Amino acid sequence: MKKIYNHFVTKIIIFIVGVATMTLEILGARIMAPFIGATIIVWTTIIGVILGSIGLGYYLGGRIADKKRNKKILSALLAISAVFIILIVPLKNILLNFINFYPYGLNAFLSSLILFVVPTIFLGATTTYIIRLNMEKINAVGSVNGTLYSISTLGNIIGIFLTGFYLIPKYSISTIIVSLSIAIFILAGIAIAYLDETT
Repeated sequence: MKKIYNHFVTKIIIFIVGVATMTLEILGARIMAPFIGATIIVWTTIIGVILGSIGLGYYLGGRIADKKRNKKILSALLAISAVFIILIVPLKNILLNFINFYPYGLNAFLSSLILFVVPTIFLGATTTYIIRLNMEKINAVGSVNGTLYSISTLGNIIGIFLTGFYLIPKYSISTIIVSLSIAIFILAGIAIAYLDETT
């Protein structure tokens, strides 16, 4: 029963992390639009930078999980991503006013790097780390990977539609970012409070 409970909690975490990742991607274009526009170049840059960051996070999360697996590390990954998410709020206006002096295209790339690389790396690392925590039997690796990546992808899809159709029309960018950071901080607390030391 305890293992089932642990797996349920980690699935909730990986789902919300998936939501958060795509929410940041959609918000990225909205953050940059007043300063450098919302052209295909801006969108391409944001998507490319965030996908690259997630991929790097997957790699780093796997490396960390191979060395040590426990709930404190999972909680730390979540907490660090939450810190860097909330830092987007004070940085965005200062940064984008400054970056606006750079050539078009380069400003979008630099802005994406500074604002989104670190939080999405840690979100990606969290995803891989959770998947590794759930691998107990070698003959079930395929099904575990498939299930958890499916849950993460479902979170991605819901994050896209929730952000585009509901959150952005109803709330300010800063409110969404702060709420997102708080949600990830709560997940960090849940990991410490409700997971076993090793899952």
